[in-house]
Amino acid sequence: MAHLPPPLEIVGKIVSRHGFKGEVVIDWHIEDIELHKGDFLFIIIDEKGVPFSVKEIKGDNNIIHFEYIESEDDASIILGCEIGIAGEVIDEIEGDWINFKIFNNKEYIGNVIRWEEYPQQTMLIIKNQNSEEILIPFVEDWLVEVSENSQVIRMNLPEGLVE
Repeated sequence: MAHLPPPLEIVGKIVSRHGFKGEVVIDWHIEDIELHKGDFLFIIIDEKGVPFSVKEIKGDNNIIHFEYIESEDDASIILGCEIGIAGEVIDEIEGDWINFKIFNNKEYIGNVIRWEEYPQQTMLIIKNQNSEEILIPFVEDWLVEVSENSQVIRMNLPEGLVE
């Protein structure tokens, strides 16, 4: 089993590609999963849950098109990967974290502008140096340090999450 942050629960596996536009077929381990466009599912890559937004859903929630998976080649990369969802959502993030600087280890990512509750995960919304918004899942296991005095949050994020 993959080493996951505690809030993630394995709920399925990507078993095949569907078509040529990056859609994949998921074999769900649970019944009656309710998904909506825009929900986040975590694809387990290198033993870490990497969030992907659901772009489109077909069939009985078993054919999924994820954001940024746009071709057969892209879909091949995630073929065989497990799917996780948040088992526990953080109830509350301190309101004074707004404007805190976010670092991935020593690399500056941007400042927290807000946080939002999604069905599967609490997300920090970060504005980077290019004024683009980046969504980062709030996973306690990824937190390295929170410094109230210097208004800095240091995280150890999965590779590729903020590229």
